[in-house]
Amino acid sequence: MRIVIVGAGFTGVQLAKLLINEKNQVAVIDNNENTVRHASNQLDCTVLCADGNNLDTLEEVGIAKADALVCVTSSDEVNMITCSLVDAVYPDVLKIARVRNYAYYVNTASAEKKHSNEFGGKRRPLYGINYMIHPDVEAADAIVQAVENGAVGNVLSFDNSDLVIARFTIEEASALDGIALKDIRSKTEVKFLVSYVEQNGDTALPSGGTILNAGNTIGVLLDKADISSMLDLCGSKQKEIRKIALIGAGRIGNIIAEKLIKPQKKGLGKLISFAGKRGQDFVIIDTDDELTKVASEKFPEARVLRADASDEAFLREEGIVDFDLAICATHNHEMNMVLAAYLESLGVGQSISLVSSAA
Repeated sequence: MRIVIVGAGFTGVQLAKLLINEKNQVAVIDNNENTVRHASNQLDCTVLCADGNNLDTLEEVGIAKADALVCVTSSDEVNMITCSLVDAVYPDVLKIARVRNYAYYVNTASAEKKHSNEFGGKRRPLYGINYMIHPDVEAADAIVQAVENGAVGNVLSFDNSDLVIARFTIEEASALDGIALKDIRSKTEVKFLVSYVEQNGDTALPSGGTILNAGNTIGVLLDKADISSMLDLCGSKQKEIRKIALIGAGRIGNIIAEKLIKPQKKGLGKLISFAGKRGQDFVIIDTDDELTKVASEKFPEARVLRADASDEAFLREEGIVDFDLAICATHNHEMNMVLAAYLESLGVGQSISLVSSAA
């Protein structure tokens, strides 16, 4: 694929690295000389110092033949205008814009939902943007997915579908240890497709004669509801999460809480309210009085506490040390990592930490 990235900051460079590693043809544009110099030293692709919202510049790097345009500059307006400009001339190019202004994101999503029939027809997408990405929403979605997946890591989900691709490790003496793929149906009625097998560091496409052994990792396409059954087959158990402590009542914390607590429609199914199902097993903690006040009003199903989550006396008094999971989602990402490790050392079962660096 051919991808043009406008913005050579941290996100633009990391994205370019991933795309280049996957053998895509990438071009990066930024108008800051120092940023371009830094990006050029890290990337094996075209890096141009120019204004990315200029059509001549975009055409110079091949937007006419590109498959996708990704705008991740520090300016929401530049990202949106660039997508709109390209859509007017090259409507077949997939356009993705990052926005940090939550009002832009929410209002756009609301407008598209309200006029879904119109935008889903022959009309162009709003602002010419196929996908608008908000970093806080993406971070919250990743955390929620980690909670929902339990003991399973690296789960790839699909929009408007209950199907996922998940990685499972086959344990010794499990139902799949030593069995050929062609005989796997005799072990279960669950419908799934083994898409790849990892063995001794090598990944291969399997055939009916492929023998699965303990220690192998398999990639499986299946319904999300069957993850627990697949874990049983592999000899593992999905850890049931009954008690969650969310530390951080800011925007990301609010999005996480809303997705985990509030019932939401998803495909043909429905996500059950976590707190509604488990009782008062969802606790939100923050040191900010205003944030906790807003959270308590917004989430009456949860227990909202204004306190320092690093205070051991508080944690023991409230029983947080016995919780199954702690989600550290404050604005201080370094503190999140330290706090996650500290909580696990006190007895919390698992932790998820919000961080900004890929290092």
